[in-house]
Amino acid sequence: KNEYLQCKTLSDFEELAKKSMMPHRFYYYDYKAGQGHTYQACRHYFDKQLRIMSRVLIDVSEISLETTIFGSIYESPILIATSGCHCLAHVDGEVAKARAATETQRIFTYNWTFSNMPEEKVLQT
Repeated sequence: KNEYLQCKTLSDFEELAKKSMMPHRFYYYDYKAGQGHTYQACRHYFDKQLRIMSRVLIDVSEISLETTIFGSIYESPILIATSGCHCLAHVDGEVAKARAATETQRIFTYNWTFSNMPEEKVLQT
């Protein structure tokens, strides 16, 4: 489980996913439309050109990603977004993702239209 926490790059995460998922499930998520040109361009930009640069020097000895969304405080603005076929990534589908979101204090978006689980079951998590 904690192997994912050791990932430093998107490539690290993809390699770990590839090793831990059945091939047909991994390739569902790894699919690139057409010849993959858009994917390649975006990936190149993400890996080689994207830089987050501060315009002002600030003290970073104590940092926080804490944010407030709709009156609730979260440790960071990172959320777990809806995707199709949750059950391909984990046998418990949306329930597992909702549980992970709860345990990590993240927002989880749920789309009942494409869900494999009844809304009531996900909400019980």
